[in-house]
Amino acid sequence: MRLLERIEQVFLNYKDRPAFSYYIPPDSLRTVTYGQLEESVKRLAHFMLHHGMKPEDIVMCYMNKSIELVAAILATILNWGISCYLNPKLKPSQVLKLSSSVKPKFIILDKNTFIHIMKSKESVDRNNQFILYTGSSGSKAIDAFYIKASASLHIQKYPHDKYDEATPFTITRHDSYNNAFCLFTSGSTGVPKGVLISRDDLLQRANTEAEDYELKESDCLLSLVPFSFDVGLNQFFSCFLAGAHLVILNFWFPKDILTTIKSLHITGISGVPMIWVDMISYPQEPGFEQNIQTLRYITVSGGDLAQNQLLQLRRYFKNVNIYKTYGQTETFRSSMLRPWDFERKMTSVGKPVRGTQVFILDENNKIAPPNTQGEIVHYGGGTMLGYLNDVEGTQEKLREVPDSLKDVLTEGKVVFTGDLGKMDNEGYLSILGREDDMIKTLGYRVYPKEVENYILEHERVKYAAVIGISNGRMGQMILAEVVPKSPLNAKELSAYLGHRLPSYMVPAEIYIVDSLPLTENGKIKYSEIKRRREERRIL
Repeated sequence: MRLLERIEQVFLNYKDRPAFSYYIPPDSLRTVTYGQLEESVKRLAHFMLHHGMKPEDIVMCYMNKSIELVAAILATILNWGISCYLNPKLKPSQVLKLSSSVKPKFIILDKNTFIHIMKSKESVDRNNQFILYTGSSGSKAIDAFYIKASASLHIQKYPHDKYDEATPFTITRHDSYNNAFCLFTSGSTGVPKGVLISRDDLLQRANTEAEDYELKESDCLLSLVPFSFDVGLNQFFSCFLAGAHLVILNFWFPKDILTTIKSLHITGISGVPMIWVDMISYPQEPGFEQNIQTLRYITVSGGDLAQNQLLQLRRYFKNVNIYKTYGQTETFRSSMLRPWDFERKMTSVGKPVRGTQVFILDENNKIAPPNTQGEIVHYGGGTMLGYLNDVEGTQEKLREVPDSLKDVLTEGKVVFTGDLGKMDNEGYLSILGREDDMIKTLGYRVYPKEVENYILEHERVKYAAVIGISNGRMGQMILAEVVPKSPLNAKELSAYLGHRLPSYMVPAEIYIVDSLPLTENGKIKYSEIKRRREERRIL
């Protein structure tokens, strides 16, 4: 069954069931059923068609995570368009810069992002077509901004109170259009790229996740990470296609997460490492186990935790299944460590998921023996169609099957991830770090992730980031930024590392900081740390 048919089937089968909920400040919960969602989706799809949308048009959603965002994504897919969600934490300048290269048919705004655009001093391309899509008819303040905007921008205000019932929306069938979504890479190590995902693959990803997490219509999942992140997007689709209930929470504070688990009987959470680092530092209140008794599983996705943090997470959620996942925006999910392997293979990221194959290739593109490092190569489900408007980048990342794999792979292309890893004798994958992040110092090769893990083992360290910057004598010098849990000085931490690491792996400089720069998806922004440290050394 294709994606469109599955969406129609969900709307038909689960009309009266709760589909999505989200909190409206300060603490009001809004819930819509699948039937109500279907009406909103088809009305918006009809509105976009009326204003000239055609198959393969790109629709950028610059909105807070909400029911309106869900409707905008699904309406775009029903119209055979390409949906593209931009995290609302992005600045208007970033959004407008992306729009100039993406050239979307529409940019859909909610009331908050609309005001951000209006208040910014950035010049707006008059070719941009905006749709103001709010949860209600609006307010006097929004109406005033809209009247002002209409004088200079091409903007349409979605008419919640009007809909042409005489010409209801009908889904058109097409076979020649397969683009469904454009996700931008996190930008943690450089400039983000638009990754194109096919309709067929979007459906396969959701089906695989629903099977892996054993999702049922009775499940109630908590959405913490943005839909601009592949993990958040897939949680949305897998939950939707299973007919389950997704609760949207736009903040990550442990107290709020635990309160929501208890009050709404949450059964599953997909989370990035930063969420769980904060959680294991939060004290358990009386009745903790009773309060989270409905929680079946959590995931550690979009990065990893140090071994001591994983042990703490296991103790914190002692009756909850823990999954670890590994992938990239270009591959979605290459491997998964399942709960029954968690304690035995904790430092790995598990085995390839159904529908994918993972290989470790050496510098000659030959399959590396077990326990030998090489580049991780991905094949099968989750593989991107390519980068948006970037043929050269696509050809570098997505390549023909190398000769060494032609005996096992007869068609398609493989993704060269740029990640270094190794696979043990049982087929469990371990990540060593990114090939282009490896630090070459004093003739040695050092993986930043390995140094980070040793730093994170210190009982007073909460977060750590390790980078290498140019140094004429050493080649590169290792630097670390560290966020402590409690008072800690750099000299003490350096001495601690000196007892555990060879001298060339101990950071030459350690900076104790209040926070680390993060991408909109909650990953450490290493490129920003490197830029900041290099600039200060020049000054």
